[in-house]
Amino acid sequence: MANAIGAKYNVSVFLPQIEGTYNVTIIANDTQNNINSTEQTYILGGDYIKPLIFNIEPTNGTSYNVSDIVTIAANFTDNFAVGTLHANLTMPNGTSQLLALVNSSSARYNASFSIPNNLQGRYNITFIGNDTHGNINSSQTTYFIVNDTVKPSVTALIPPQLATFNFGDIIQISANVTDNGVISKVLAQIVYPDTAVNILTLA
Repeated sequence: MANAIGAKYNVSVFLPQIEGTYNVTIIANDTQNNINSTEQTYILGGDYIKPLIFNIEPTNGTSYNVSDIVTIAANFTDNFAVGTLHANLTMPNGTSQLLALVNSSSARYNASFSIPNNLQGRYNITFIGNDTHGNINSSQTTYFIVNDTVKPSVTALIPPQLATFNFGDIIQISANVTDNGVISKVLAQIVYPDTAVNILTLA
């Protein structure tokens, strides 16, 4: 060791990639060859650096429609070797789903999530990544919003256009109505020749 200042001696040592305990014994001798080798210390060598998670998708507040497919992705790197990356997805009803992100290219990891029908609101995502030494990073979060903006589909109307009926006939009015969510109600609005309006509920 080199004399830095006064009675202090030091040396710098590069720590190799060998995990475990490093025992250090200080051996000092004077010009009369008196030796002291009784002072010891030890250090723990290993990887204590958490992996990095960045460039996450979707960005905060991104809007989707029910039944859309959302890409959940992030860059995932480590100073030695990455382990696994997951996305903990919490849905508006409080249930959670753990998605495993897979390596798609270079440091990019992703997964696809199909938004369920009838579950609108805020979806929270927490990314959880670990490296091969067990260091965990769960500090990166994002969220997206799900709305239902798709109108119901109405087909197969009965009666068809220009159908003719006699006074006093009973007319059946029906239609096939479908939606990506749940149909809340179906109405038929009848405008008479004298401009009177009648609104009926179809069941």
